Amino acid sequence: MNQIMTALKAAGIAEKDIQTQNYTVQPRYDYTNNTQPPRLVGYDVSNTVMIAARDRSKLGEVLDAAVTAGSNMINGISFGVAKPEAARDEARKLAAADATRKARLYAEAAAVKLGKVISIGESGGYSPPVPMQAKAMRMEAADGAVPIAQGEQVIAVDVNIAWEIE
Repeated sequence: MNQIMTALKAAGIAEKDIQTQNYTVQPRYDYTNNTQPPRLVGYDVSNTVMIAARDRSKLGEVLDAAVTAGSNMINGISFGVAKPEAARDEARKLAAADATRKARLYAEAAAVKLGKVISIGESGGYSPPVPMQAKAMRMEAADGAVPIAQGEQVIAVDVNIAWEIE
């Protein structure tokens, strides 16, 4: 694990971006002799770390470095937006404008007028990754590095607005 940590740091991962998530030690037994109780033959140790790779263009190299240093399991990669507040606020404005547009359309179709706003509520905020087209998925990486398709991030907000009807 020391080699893996050293390799991660050498690949550009800051110490603050490496965090131990799980550490387990479990006995390993030999059950081959059915006439005897199981015999302790050793221990299995698992040390799981999570990293934040802030330079996505080097992610393939980081994964290669970890495996070369001895990592034998990678449990998944997820992408996120570091500071989503501005994008989420823009999504809120767009969602509110769209709700207002639709309300006016419905009011016109029903031959009524919109009155004052009674309530405004929000749901959403989950930002699932959205796959990109194959051409856009190519990532600049060193020869032999693991290719990583980072896709796009979607920041979605649902706004519900209720109006009085006049």
